[in-house]
Amino acid sequence: MNEQQANALFEQSISHLQHGQHQEALKILVKLDQAIPSNPGILFFTATGHSIAGNKRKAIQIYERVLRLNPRFIEAYNNIALDLAYIGEHEKAIGFIDQALAIRPDFIEALVNKGCCFNALGEYQLACNCFESALQIQPNNAEALANSSIALIHLGQYSKATALAEHVLQINPKDYKGHSNLGKISTAMERFNDALMHFIAANQNKPDDPDNLSELGNIYAKLGQHELAQQHFDQALNINPNHGATQLHLGLMYHDLREFDQAIFHFSSTTQDKYRLAQREYNSSLSHLHKGALQAGWSAYDRRWKASDLPIIFLDTRRPLWDGKRTNDAVLIWQEQGIGDQILFGSLLHEAAVQASNLIVRLDSRLTPIFQRSFPTIRFITNDSKLADTDFEYHLPLGDLGKIFRSKPEAFSSKEAIYLKADTRRVTEIKGILPAKTPAIGLAWATKGKCSMERNLPIEEVVKAIQKITPSTLIDLQYSDTSTDRARISERLGVNIVHINGVDNLNDLDGLSALITACDFVVTCSNSTAHLAGALGKETYLLVPFGRGRHWYWSHIEKDGRSMWYPSIRVLPQNTVGDWSHPMQELESLLNQRNTQE
Repeated sequence: MNEQQANALFEQSISHLQHGQHQEALKILVKLDQAIPSNPGILFFTATGHSIAGNKRKAIQIYERVLRLNPRFIEAYNNIALDLAYIGEHEKAIGFIDQALAIRPDFIEALVNKGCCFNALGEYQLACNCFESALQIQPNNAEALANSSIALIHLGQYSKATALAEHVLQINPKDYKGHSNLGKISTAMERFNDALMHFIAANQNKPDDPDNLSELGNIYAKLGQHELAQQHFDQALNINPNHGATQLHLGLMYHDLREFDQAIFHFSSTTQDKYRLAQREYNSSLSHLHKGALQAGWSAYDRRWKASDLPIIFLDTRRPLWDGKRTNDAVLIWQEQGIGDQILFGSLLHEAAVQASNLIVRLDSRLTPIFQRSFPTIRFITNDSKLADTDFEYHLPLGDLGKIFRSKPEAFSSKEAIYLKADTRRVTEIKGILPAKTPAIGLAWATKGKCSMERNLPIEEVVKAIQKITPSTLIDLQYSDTSTDRARISERLGVNIVHINGVDNLNDLDGLSALITACDFVVTCSNSTAHLAGALGKETYLLVPFGRGRHWYWSHIEKDGRSMWYPSIRVLPQNTVGDWSHPMQELESLLNQRNTQE
């Protein structure tokens, strides 16, 4: 075969590739490869043909041959990285991209692809750095703008992410990634109807994209339209049976429907697409914990450090992790999540102190006074305290106490039912200003943050139920401004919810603990007030949603409905999504029983 014949065949193969005729192109390229096996240009296009046809591993092998023939073929480095990323080998892909950038530091495509690999690995700040480098060279590069927007979404920088997504649409109003990213921002902010509008626009501009179809399915699931969700998930999997995002979203839908075995199946389904693998593994651990399969749940609970939707940072230390075994060396237990989780896992400190005689516990500064009073033999420090590695020999995240001390249900029998103690002086002061003639019932009906709409209680219905059963004084335990809600209840129902001005329910948690202790019992939604009431041993009626918004520990319930973590809490869950009628009926029944007993 002479050079003229080879060039003609090569041009013919390119034409086939451009028209989607992959198999015809591959036949020609294979023929050329056999005729001219040492031509890196022909080999490069042979590999490209295999890649387009979906033969990623074959393409990678041929690209490696290209690079042996020509180690400075930067497009081959970039393309092999794209195929490695496609099969989930992102770290290896970055290695090839770095070789391309060493040859040409301003290689835009390589910088963008490197950022995309970091996005896939959950290293969002490193991703942003790559995209910023690309945008300094080419400010209107739509791929860099769109993918930088995705990284910023995961970093919680929604304003910057929105600006970049809108910039993409200014360049091209039909760019599906711009619409998709605006949908992802709306999803992260739990504005699901807005998200639906953006994902529909993205799907109109690229109707056969599995990412868009998966996102649409996820939004329909969040809106409770599960049949529509399943239809879109099925379409995505028909296009790509190993689509990791769809398996994640399917798992989340079944998790919220409390079909945990099905959720675990989808979280664990695909190994070829490592899309947010850590989040899938972490969510699988939560499904196991919901089921009460504690060992299986704790085994992957540490994947929370890589799960993209948890804004937590691992302690910067060279000290080893504590394994829970007996030691006289200093052990630092450090907080990682919110107030509620710190109180929950704080229930295990009695057992930790038995094993580690020199225990240092770092908590939110609002919790240290009550914990220091309740655990006098443990040293508590605030979350802004600075410690050097020389101050302790071992360390452990607070949430890891679960796998050490609660690996099976029987372990709850050793639990201290009441482990926090309020300030008795403040309790006495508060009781002195509360009416003595009627029971004082503490109320908390709203929360902030993720799934707040699902967790928030219909406060008017709660007040009606309480007042119907037992005349009482209602005490405001909310940690937000409740003046509007209290005024509305007073106007519509003629009932005053008493707010104690001497206690800041948000920042003075020691005062809030005294206020809870002064109440006869508490009615609350799922929030930090529920945890505090349970830790204080206060009789509490906790109303929780059916699925989405119900934390795994509220699924650990004894036969009498009491929480395994807090025996003083009765957990009253919804029977169906969004319907509070069943827990409200249970609340009325329990209040009636309480009146009869008194």
